[in-house]
Amino acid sequence: NVILYWSAVNELLQKQEEYVQIFVKSATLKFKTGESNLLEKTTAETKQQELIQIRKQHEGMILREKIKLKSMLNLREDIVLAENSFIPAKALYADSVYLNQNPVLALALQQIRLANANKNVEKALRKPDFTAGYFVQSLTGNQDVEGQSFYYNGIPRFQGVNFGISIPLFGKASKARIQAAETEVLVQQKNTEYFKNQLNSQLLQQIEEQKVNQSLIDYYAKTALPNAETIGNNALRAFQNGEIGYVEYLQSLETVLSIQQNYLNAINQFNQNNINIQYLLNN
Repeated sequence: NVILYWSAVNELLQKQEEYVQIFVKSATLKFKTGESNLLEKTTAETKQQELIQIRKQHEGMILREKIKLKSMLNLREDIVLAENSFIPAKALYADSVYLNQNPVLALALQQIRLANANKNVEKALRKPDFTAGYFVQSLTGNQDVEGQSFYYNGIPRFQGVNFGISIPLFGKASKARIQAAETEVLVQQKNTEYFKNQLNSQLLQQIEEQKVNQSLIDYYAKTALPNAETIGNNALRAFQNGEIGYVEYLQSLETVLSIQQNYLNAINQFNQNNINIQYLLNN
């Protein structure tokens, strides 16, 4: 999104340079013929160089972002942008019901389950442990019984049942561990509830900001941009016809550039809202 935004701004600055170039040629010619002073010519050239330097700064930022992106995606080829690719993204259907899909919140919910499991283990260790057993025993071969030899063929001859109970001796320590485990469950629940409320607040904020930016985009597209084009064309014609001076002409260019940049900024903010919503909902 950053690369697309600065590339779109640079395209805008390049078009602005074309208007300024006309201003430079006119001011230079008027200076040579004595129709204007050095100030107008110097102003025109300074404005032109200012736009060039700004565009170079943006190109440097675009290059750095491309290098970072290539490294993240492990790409060898250069990243090529499609023409007119900087447009508003499709608005997402955002519902707080899907917040549980957020990976950080999902981890917090898992911590609650682990804390509950640990509490149940501690409670189980505090309970008495009952055991029961059943045994069968047989004899095989010759056995001496009271001085006489008897042969046993392995048929079960002895059987019985045993019962047992074990009671924890350190009741206070066990009770303390259970209380600590219950406290940990409450802590995890409170932390998760707080974090979920924070996520929900951020989601609502992003949704409202996106609505505002959508409204701005609609306004610029339907009203401001057509007006800016009219201002630019009329200002150029009036300047060439000598109806306005270079100060008025530069002011008109600044107005046009400001409107067009604000439109791009609204798209950039709208798309950033979209990215933030995707992260919050893990889409």
